[in-house]
Amino acid sequence: MMPRFVCVAAALCTTAHALRQTNAARLTLFGDGCGFRAATLDEKMMREHPAVVAAERRGRLDPTLRFMREVLGVEDATDLIEATPQLASIPLAVLAARHAYLRRVGAPHGAQLATPGLRPPLLGDLCATPAAHDDFAEACGGDAGDVAALVAAFRRGGRRAAADGDALLVRDLLAHGWAPAQDRDRRGASAAHVAAGRGAVAVLGELIASDAALARDRDAAGATPLHWAACGVRGNAAGTGFEEDAAELLLASGADACATTHDGNAVIHWAAWQGGVSAVRTILAAGADAHVANDRGCTCAHWAAAGGDTATLAYLRDVCRVDLQTPNAAGHTPLEHACAYKRTDIVSWLVSEEVVDPRAVEYALRVAALDADDANLRAITGMLVPNI
Repeated sequence: MMPRFVCVAAALCTTAHALRQTNAARLTLFGDGCGFRAATLDEKMMREHPAVVAAERRGRLDPTLRFMREVLGVEDATDLIEATPQLASIPLAVLAARHAYLRRVGAPHGAQLATPGLRPPLLGDLCATPAAHDDFAEACGGDAGDVAALVAAFRRGGRRAAADGDALLVRDLLAHGWAPAQDRDRRGASAAHVAAGRGAVAVLGELIASDAALARDRDAAGATPLHWAACGVRGNAAGTGFEEDAAELLLASGADACATTHDGNAVIHWAAWQGGVSAVRTILAAGADAHVANDRGCTCAHWAAAGGDTATLAYLRDVCRVDLQTPNAAGHTPLEHACAYKRTDIVSWLVSEEVVDPRAVEYALRVAALDADDANLRAITGMLVPNI
């Protein structure tokens, strides 16, 4: 049978654990369902041209045709591929990154590349030798190392760019067929979640400008970017602190301060958990309810007792009139949560504020009995025993 301590610990949303489920970024440009139109091709070329047939077999043809339509402005790509067959075979990440480099250095790009006068020298070099960039760099007056670095950055993808706070790279990716809403990690998080959790405001602005719905996006647990900003999430580290500027941008862009996860965990819960008083105050000012409980009956007080600080608990009690002794659906109070999470600072403050009940003391003794060698539990027991 699961010890009662573990049951109580599990009664809070397992936020930190859920936010650790990461995976490597994979770049998809102009993918299926992205909404971009594709250039057309002559049917005979579709059937017989070796480069086109090979690209179709590998699943590269449609994304490349979308690139040609959306970036180069080509409606019918037949003549262009006939003149430059490498267009059908070069990896799209290389093609897109090189084109982004042309834009960065002020070289001819976009529809200019498809004009007859420029087609032979520059478009051919754009597609030449994917593994080496010397010819392309020489043709556009750039640096091969810089081109290689941009190609590598493109391949790492948009979520990595968001994590790095690279707004210029995000802008380049968006201009080259990256669809953030379709690019998610194992947590179901998009780049909007990543940028919000890290406080990458410039990146977040680029994302929302490209798709306003990203301000209200949901990960697999139902959490929004505002949830992530409320407590702070950096890579595998959840609860890194309130990202105020990101939260303000999200709220100004239509984010819902009352949004809840699939387990009923509200933005205000995450704010109380690791965001501090400033996060709680911001989310409440945007219309959230300080008294809302999740599906397990846990309130902001439970969350603050488990992961927050005494200032947050005091604010919830004194300003928001949240009862610090209200039990959750399993009958556990915020004090019991503080015991379960070994929060000696919270227990000490609750004792000093006389927010103690006999049931919580008895519970603390049972928790301590599970791990008699734990110094924090011994300290908690020492604080509570005199209150029996």
